[in-house]
Amino acid sequence: MAESADQFSVVTAGKEGEPAVLAVVGEVDLYTAPRLGEALAGVIDAGVRQVVLDLSRLSFIDSSGLHAIAAARQRLGAEGGSLVLRSVRPETMRVLDICGLSSIVETISATAGGSTEPT
Repeated sequence: MAESADQFSVVTAGKEGEPAVLAVVGEVDLYTAPRLGEALAGVIDAGVRQVVLDLSRLSFIDSSGLHAIAAARQRLGAEGGSLVLRSVRPETMRVLDICGLSSIVETISATAGGSTEPT
């Protein structure tokens, strides 16, 4: 499992006054979820209230990763902000649907053509 930690990264981008975009690359599991949580907390602590989590390069997510997303959504919601999951692949959307996160977090699905559409 240590291999997944080597293949994981979160890249933060965005300009002041615009939503922060965090691109997740690789697997989010027990070993890497804390890094995702820290990245999300970092932008929230910096005063960002609109966060976009780009999941186009996410290859796997387990319950610890889902928890990191839910915790960030809860914190942003309490502070008048929002979290959007962008470029969500069908297999990830299925997991979000099963656990109920898709009903509380705005998602934008990835389509076959590479564009996105709101769900």
